[in-house]
Amino acid sequence: MVRILMSLFFLMPALAFAQVNNYALKLQAEGTANFYGIPEINEQSSYTLQFWVNPSEWTSGASVFSRGADSEKFAAELGTLNEIVFTAGNQQLNVSSNSLDANQWSQVTLVNNAGNIDIYINNELVTSLVNDFVIPQSNSDFVLGNNGFSGRIDEFRIWTVAVENPFFHLWRNTVNKHHPNWGQLLVYYKFDQNQCDNIVDYKFHHHGVFSGIYTEREEVTDNPDFKYRKSVAYSNFSRWADRQIDADKYLLANDLILLDISVTPDGTASLPHPYSQGTVNKAGYMDEYLGHTGVLSLNGAGAGMEIGTEVLNPSDRYSFSTWIYLEEWTEGAFIFRKEKSIDQGFSIRLGDVERNTIIIRVNGVEYIRPFNMKLKEWIHLGIAAYSTTNYQVFQTSFNGETTYAVNPDVDVHDYQLTGLENTTAYIGENLNAKLDETVIWKDFRSSAQMAAAMIHTPMPSTTEKVEAVTLRTTDAYYSYDDPANVGHDLYSNLHFIDLMRQHYEGHRGFMIRGAVHSFDGWESRFADPAFRTQFASTLADVSQVFDGVDLDFEWCYSGTCWDNYGKVIQEVEAALPADKILTVTPHYVSYSLPLQYMEHVDYFPFQIYGPSKTVFQWDTYVDGYNRFVNHGYPTEKIVLSYATTTSVAYDVNTDERLSVPPIGVRNDLLENGYTPEMNSAIDGNGYRRYITGYNQVIDRCEFIQDYDLGGIMYWDMGNDVKTSHPFSLVKAASYALNSNVDTLVTQVDVFPTSINNTPVPTGSVKVFPNPAKDTVHISIPSSFSLSTVRFFNSEGRLVKVFNQPLNELNVRDLTPGIYYLQADSEKGESYTSKVIIH
Repeated sequence: MVRILMSLFFLMPALAFAQVNNYALKLQAEGTANFYGIPEINEQSSYTLQFWVNPSEWTSGASVFSRGADSEKFAAELGTLNEIVFTAGNQQLNVSSNSLDANQWSQVTLVNNAGNIDIYINNELVTSLVNDFVIPQSNSDFVLGNNGFSGRIDEFRIWTVAVENPFFHLWRNTVNKHHPNWGQLLVYYKFDQNQCDNIVDYKFHHHGVFSGIYTEREEVTDNPDFKYRKSVAYSNFSRWADRQIDADKYLLANDLILLDISVTPDGTASLPHPYSQGTVNKAGYMDEYLGHTGVLSLNGAGAGMEIGTEVLNPSDRYSFSTWIYLEEWTEGAFIFRKEKSIDQGFSIRLGDVERNTIIIRVNGVEYIRPFNMKLKEWIHLGIAAYSTTNYQVFQTSFNGETTYAVNPDVDVHDYQLTGLENTTAYIGENLNAKLDETVIWKDFRSSAQMAAAMIHTPMPSTTEKVEAVTLRTTDAYYSYDDPANVGHDLYSNLHFIDLMRQHYEGHRGFMIRGAVHSFDGWESRFADPAFRTQFASTLADVSQVFDGVDLDFEWCYSGTCWDNYGKVIQEVEAALPADKILTVTPHYVSYSLPLQYMEHVDYFPFQIYGPSKTVFQWDTYVDGYNRFVNHGYPTEKIVLSYATTTSVAYDVNTDERLSVPPIGVRNDLLENGYTPEMNSAIDGNGYRRYITGYNQVIDRCEFIQDYDLGGIMYWDMGNDVKTSHPFSLVKAASYALNSNVDTLVTQVDVFPTSINNTPVPTGSVKVFPNPAKDTVHISIPSSFSLSTVRFFNSEGRLVKVFNQPLNELNVRDLTPGIYYLQADSEKGESYTSKVIIH
C-alpha cells in the first residue's frame, strides 16, 4: 500500500502573488485516484454529492467514482450517451441530460434529504424523486475513475447533509470555510495543489494518491462556467488602522487595493508614511537590557543611527520621545538631530554634566532643561514643541513628569521647521547609551500622551484600533525589536503593507496594489507631456512596494480629457516593471476611454455605487454593464462592483435627498430586523440609507458568472460588518464568487489538521490509558467541543470513526497494534496522539 507521508503542509511564499489556477484530475482509461476508506459515508441517508465531469470519450460503464461491489456498491458511472447512472447497493438512479456529453464540462449535484432526492445538471433540476438511496456500508477503497473512464473530474465534494439551494450549491464556485455547511463537508477535492505529490482533501480527512502515469493534474482553460475570477477590495492606510478589519476579509480578496498614492501638480507620485530606515554605526541590537527587551546599543564616539531625510518635513508641531539609558555623560552628544546648520533645524543633546542639562536647539535658539536626566537609569524622555508664554516653548517629560525647557533671553520664539527636506536626521550621535521605543511625531503630544507612550506605542492590528489622526501624525517609530534590522521603521508604508501581507501568510493567489487618487486640476495637467513623463516615472518607483497600481481619477467627461487619460495610461504601462498589474477605475457615468488604450490595462474595476440611491438599484447595475459593453470594453476585463458604504441620507417619509454623507453598513444597518432582501435600512439618526443588500450582492456576483466577466470589486474593507456576522456583505459575495486565495500544500499526512484548523496546545488533551485494551478515555479542556475522533492504523488507513463521541471510546473491535488518534473539535481545532492497543 502507498502511504501518504507524515508531515504538516509546507509553504512556498515565493508563489504567493501568482494567480491561483484551476486544475482538474485527468485520467486515462487505465488511471484511477485512490482515497482508501471513507467510512463516514456508511449508511448516510442524507447527503450531497457534487462534481464537474468532462469525459474525453463516452464509455458506458466507466466510473466517475466507485466504492465496493454488489450490495456494497456506491458509484456514479457513465450510462448510455447523455446519461449518468448512480448506484447505492441494489438501487440505481438513471439521470439523463443533453448537457452530459463527451468533451463537454457538466456539473452534477445529487441531494438526498432523507429519501427526497433532487439531481441537478449545471444547476438545472433534471430529476426529483422519492427513494431511500442510503449509502451502503463498506470497507472498500473509494476511487475516482475506473472501468475505462477517460477524461477529467473537478471540484469533487461529499457533504453529510442535504445542502440547500439556491445560494449554497455553489455549482460554479469553490467552497470556503464561511459556507453554512462547511462543518458537514466531509471531503473536498479541488485538485489545485499542483506542488503536492498527492491529492489534497481540503477538509484534511481523506487525501488521495495517483495511480502512476495514467493519472495527473491538468490546468482547466476550457470551462467557461467555472473560472477563478477577480475579487477586488479597496481600502487605505487610515481605514486599515481605525477599523480593525478582521483577518478573514483579507482572504476573501485576491486583489487588495490601497487608495493612498498622491500626485503633485508637477507629476510626482508618492505614498504617505515614508519608510525611514535606520542605518547604524558603532551600534547594534541587544536582546535585553535591565528590563527592556529589544534595545539599540550605542557605543560612544562615532556611534549613531542615520534615519534619512523624510521626518519633520516641514513641521510647526512636532514631538520626540524615547527610553534612554545613559552609560556615561558625553557633553555635546546628540539624542536627536536634524539640522541643516546650527541656525536651521532641530536637535536634542546632552549639555553640562554638572547640572545634567538637556539642550534643545531649534533654528539656532537653545532651550535648557537641567537636573532631570540621570545616568545609569532608564529614563523616558519626551520633547514637544509647544508655547504657553514667551519663556516656555518646549514641553519636556521625564518618566511622565512634565516641565519646560526655557530660554528667558529670547523674546520671539520660532520653532517652525522649514527647508529641511534634503537634510538627514540622526538618532544617538556619539552617545554611549541604550535606546528603546523611539518615536518621532509631526504633532504636539500632550503630557498624558507622553505618559501613555511610556507604556505602549499603538500599532494597528485586528485587535488594536489606531485613530487615523494618530496614523497621520506619527513620523517614525523604532522599537529595535528586530535583530536582523534594528533600525526598522514600524510607522511606515513598508511596514503597514507588510502587516497586511501577514494576513495572507502561507497563502498564494493574492496581490496588494496601490491606487492613485485624483487632485484638483488633474485634467489639465494630463495634457502636459512633461507631467505624464514625470508621473509615469515616479509611479513606477512607488510601485516597487506593491504588486501593481490602479488609476482612480475622477471625473472625466470630455473626449479630450479621455484621450489625455489614455496617453497617461500608455506611458504608465510602459514605465511599470513587467510584473506589475495596471488597472483603471471608471464609473457608471464616466467611462469613455478610447478603445485604442484598453490594451494597456489589465482590467477595469467599475464603480457602480453611491452616493445617489439610484446606483444601489439593480436596474442601474445591469444598465452599467450594458453601457460598458456597448462602449467596447472587453468582457473579460470588466470587473463590476458593490459597496459596503451607503448612499447619502434620505428622509424616511418623503425620500428627499439630504446633505448628510454616506456611512458604512457596519454602523448597525444590518441589525434590528434587517433581512437579506432589503436594499435600504434606517440609521441611528432616523435617516434612510440605500445599500447593496445581502441578496443583491450575491445577485451581482451571479451576474458576473452569467456573463463571464472578469470579477467583482467593492469599496471598502473597513465598512462591512465582521465576516462572522450573518449578513456580512463580503461573505455573501464569496458564496457566488470566491477569491480562491489558497494555502499552498506541498506534502500531506494521512491525518493532518485542516487547512483552517488550529492545533491544540500540547498537554491540553490527554489520552489514557495508553496502552489500552477495551476503552480509551479522552480528557479535554472545557473549551474543546469534541466533534469527531478517528483511528488510523500504522499503514495510514482509517479504521474507525466516532462521530459526536463521548469522552469514553469503545475500541474492543480494534486488533492489537499501534494506532494514531485524531480528535477534532467543532471549532476546527485538532489533536493527534499515538495509541497502543493490546
